[in-house]
Amino acid sequence: MEHGGGPLGAVGCAVVRATIVLALIGVRVAAAGPEPIQVEYAAPAGCPSEAEVVTRLHERANVARVEVAGARRFAFAITSDGAAYRGELTIDADGELTTREVTAATCDEVAGALVVVAALALQQQIPVARAVPVSPARWRFAAGAGVARYAGVTPSARIGVPIYLATGHGHQALRATFDLTTTDDAPMASFQWLAGRIEACPYVWRFGRLAAAPCAGLQLGALRGKGTVAFEAMSETRPWVAPEAVGRIGIRLSGFELELEGAIAAPLVRDRYYIAPSTTIYQVPAIAYGVATTLGIEFP
Repeated sequence: MEHGGGPLGAVGCAVVRATIVLALIGVRVAAAGPEPIQVEYAAPAGCPSEAEVVTRLHERANVARVEVAGARRFAFAITSDGAAYRGELTIDADGELTTREVTAATCDEVAGALVVVAALALQQQIPVARAVPVSPARWRFAAGAGVARYAGVTPSARIGVPIYLATGHGHQALRATFDLTTTDDAPMASFQWLAGRIEACPYVWRFGRLAAAPCAGLQLGALRGKGTVAFEAMSETRPWVAPEAVGRIGIRLSGFELELEGAIAAPLVRDRYYIAPSTTIYQVPAIAYGVATTLGIEFP
C-alpha cells in the first residue's frame, strides 16, 4: 500500500492542481468579458466631457458602452447653484432604480466621485448608498503682495506695490487690493496716485496646481497734482474712479500661490492739469493699464 500510494498520490495532486489552474483560467476568461452598460451624461459647460467620464469609468471597471435595451443604465447628471456643484447618479437595473448624490466645490471633483460610485457598483464591492462622501465647498482666504507697473495714471509709468486680501467660495472669488506708488516728478509738476481696487471673479478655472480667472472691478482713489515751477504754484487732489477688467493666472507652490495679472481701466474723471493760462502738463488718458506679479498665502 505504501509503495503503490506514492505515485498515485502524486498523480492525484497533479490532477487537483491542474483542475485548480483550469478553474482559475476559466474564472479569468469569464471575468475578461466586459459588462455591457448604457451611459447617459448631462453637465454644464466647463465640466469634464462625456467621453472623459466614460474613459474614467473604463479605467476603473471592465465595461463596454452599448445602446441596447436590457443593459444596466447609468445616468450621470451634474448641476451647479453658483456656489457648488451637485451630482446625481441613477442606476437602472431592470426597472429597479438606485440613486446617489454628491456635492463638491468643483465639477471635476463631482464627476470623479460619481465615476468611483459607478465603478464600485459595477464591481459590487459596496452598495451605492455607501459611496465615499465628497467634502462640501468651503470658504478660502488669502493675502499677498507683489510688484507692479502702472501706466496712464500719472505722466510717467510707475512701479508700485500691490497688497491684497482675497476670499473665495467654490469657483467664485473676491479681492481687495491697495496700490502703493512713488511720486511722479514730471516737468513743472509732481503727481501722486493713491488708489484701491475691489474685484469680483465670477468663475475661477482650476487645473491641478494652475488657476485662471477673468475678473471685473472698480478702482477708487485720488490723483494729486502739484505745480513745482510757478511762484504761486497750486496743488489739486481729484477723485480717481475707474471701472476695470482683469485677467489673472496663478500656480500653487507648497502653500503659496504665485500669480500674474493684467488690468485695463477706464477713468471716469479725466482732468487736465495745466499752468496758466493754458500750458497743459498732463491730461488723464481714456485708458490706464497695469501688470503685476504677486505672491500670496492661503489660510485654512
